[in-house]
Amino acid sequence: MRATGEKSVRARPASAQAEAEAGSIKLLRGPWSDAFLDEVCTFPAATNDDQVDAFADALNELALGKAGYDIDALI
Repeated sequence: MRATGEKSVRARPASAQAEAEAGSIKLLRGPWSDAFLDEVCTFPAATNDDQVDAFADALNELALGKAGYDIDALI
């Protein structure tokens, strides 16, 4: 299913889970992790946001267990 809506809105649930207080997200260190974290920390103002977009969409899919979702119900 093709993602719809603003990337920053779709990323809100992932952002909430990634906050230190939630502790729901673990990141493995690898050769890619610095670039990923740089992108995450500058989102949504960064030029590149594909990794954040893919991460948020994947997390939403895993958490919700369905292809479509109502983002307003999560906020």
